[in-house]
Amino acid sequence: MGYRVGIDTGGTFTDIVLLDEETGEIITGKVASTPEDPGLAVLEGLRALGKPPGSIVSLVLGTTTTTNAAVQRKGAAVFYVTTGGFEDVPHFATGRQTRPVRSAVGETAGVGTPSQLPRHCGADRSGRSR
Repeated sequence: MGYRVGIDTGGTFTDIVLLDEETGEIITGKVASTPEDPGLAVLEGLRALGKPPGSIVSLVLGTTTTTNAAVQRKGAAVFYVTTGGFEDVPHFATGRQTRPVRSAVGETAGVGTPSQLPRHCGADRSGRSR
């Protein structure tokens, strides 16, 4: 038996939940995130909870890092390649939003935010890639 681990790493904090498979005990922890290298916060959080890596039998990671980068307009330039007919997906509900988008703390994120991906940075292709 060992620990099942769930981790959520974001722009401010990294949250960790461990479930002891044998006893059912749940252990939680929170550490400051390291946006420049999210893996550092994950490792620090695991160390802070004091469980050896060999005792972890499964690990699930969720992150808002990419979402935060898109919303804040930070990050690397990208080129979007998709199946034919789906090239407009990144542009849906951008520029057409008629209500304010609220964040978890109740701040208005904006109305009609333009797409993060300029149209010239996307292309479609027919069929499936191998």
